Amino acid sequence: MNNISGKPRINYKTAALDIFINLRSLIILVLLGVLFSILSPYFLQARNFANIGTQIAAIAIGAFGMTFIITTAGIDLSVGSILALTSIFTGIFLSTYGWGLVPTIIVILVAGALMGLVNGVGVVYLRIEPLLMTLATMFIYRGISLLLTGGRPVPINSETFKIIFAEGSVIGIPSPVIITAVLLLFCWFLFSKTIFGYNIRAVGGNPEAARVAGINISVTKMIAYVFMGIMAAAAGFIISGRLAHGIPTIGETFALDTIAAVILGGTALAGGRGTIMGTIVGAMIMGVLNNGMTLLGAQYYTELIVKGIVICVAVVIDNFTRRK
Repeated sequence: MNNISGKPRINYKTAALDIFINLRSLIILVLLGVLFSILSPYFLQARNFANIGTQIAAIAIGAFGMTFIITTAGIDLSVGSILALTSIFTGIFLSTYGWGLVPTIIVILVAGALMGLVNGVGVVYLRIEPLLMTLATMFIYRGISLLLTGGRPVPINSETFKIIFAEGSVIGIPSPVIITAVLLLFCWFLFSKTIFGYNIRAVGGNPEAARVAGINISVTKMIAYVFMGIMAAAAGFIISGRLAHGIPTIGETFALDTIAAVILGGTALAGGRGTIMGTIVGAMIMGVLNNGMTLLGAQYYTELIVKGIVICVAVVIDNFTRRK
């Protein structure tokens, strides 16, 4: 557990395993890149790489938050519904009520946090299984989105919002990629270099030992779900900026995509071990798969089959690695 100074001890065996897992994910990514570069002459073009970065931005941001949840041995199926509802709020506040950009962003992030808080209260204090609690709120938040809009999209008329979260660029790098990179560094630091990140891993790995060590398990889990809500709202900015609308039906597969990215990145579904750097690689694998299949003209159902096979292979390899 902790040493006398209160800082987490370095577990070199665990660190070595994390490095191996990240390397394994990178190898999968490189192999996919080589395969699609052979099959399609357009894959290696700079514009296509920019497209991949833009396409995976929202999934990566959501997956960062999901890494914290899954490492605590939890799960959150409501993130797509949180994304949809916060995108609706964004359109209403910016276009209908004429709010400024900064107040809108702050209020939307707070709304995402509150929705995550509801999940945390249900899981921690009402002792509802995370799968069932977030399944319930998935339906509730989606229903509220449809109720507020009658199933119709809400336009987002702010050009500044669209430039910041979707259409802008800096030295040729799309703004969604820059936002994702900033959040990647923040989440990596929070997860890997702080006591909170250590607590997240301890709670998921051995709750009883964490309790004995003085870690507040309830607070740790609550913060993880709140943080997930914030990340889902941030991902909603990216998607609603690209679509220029808040749409009540977006994000229906978002939870599954983020979970897949986390698994492909090497985070253990049983909890206790995760890696933010692995998660971004997992998101890139998802993006390369989607992009490459699109370039090859594959049908949507084919993409789903291939994606499922890749996830199954990753899980089998992960289980074998951890047993060894």
